[in-house]
Amino acid sequence: MLEALEKIGKLKRVLGLAAIQEMKPLGIHPKQAHILYHLEKKGAGSLADLSRSTEGDPAAVCRMVDQLVKRGLVKEDEHPTDRRRWQLSLTEKGKPLSREVRKLYDGLAVRMTARLNRQERGELLRLLDKILSGFCPDSRKGPRSPEAGPRRR
Repeated sequence: MLEALEKIGKLKRVLGLAAIQEMKPLGIHPKQAHILYHLEKKGAGSLADLSRSTEGDPAAVCRMVDQLVKRGLVKEDEHPTDRRRWQLSLTEKGKPLSREVRKLYDGLAVRMTARLNRQERGELLRLLDKILSGFCPDSRKGPRSPEAGPRRR
C-alpha cells in the first residue's frame, strides 16, 4: 500500500503545480484562491474557519488574509456578537475574482477525472470518503486543525 501513498502524493504535487499555473494570471497563490473560494461558498467567516478550511498554519493564513485585505479583495469587520473576533468576507472587488477561482477549480476537477466515466467518478468519491473516514470522523470536513490565534488588529 506504500505505492498508493506515493501515487496520492504525486497526484497532490501535480494538482498543486497545475493550480499554481492556473492561478498565475489571476495574480494569486492557490492558498489565497482557496480563501476566496471558501468565503464565496460559505459567506463571512473567521480566521479560525479559514485555517481549518485551508488546513494551514493560522499565522500563515493570517498573512495571506492580510495580503488579500491590502488588495481590497477581502474585508474585516467586527463580529456581530463576539468582540474578540473579526469576521472576514469578500469585497465587491473580490467577488468576481472568487467566481474565476471557482471556474479554475472546476477545470482542474474536470482534468483530474477526464479519463474516468461517470461510474468511476462516483466510485472514486466513495473510496476517498471511505479512506478519509479512517482519519477524521466527518470525511467531508477534513482533518481538524488547531484554532487560529488571537484577535486580529
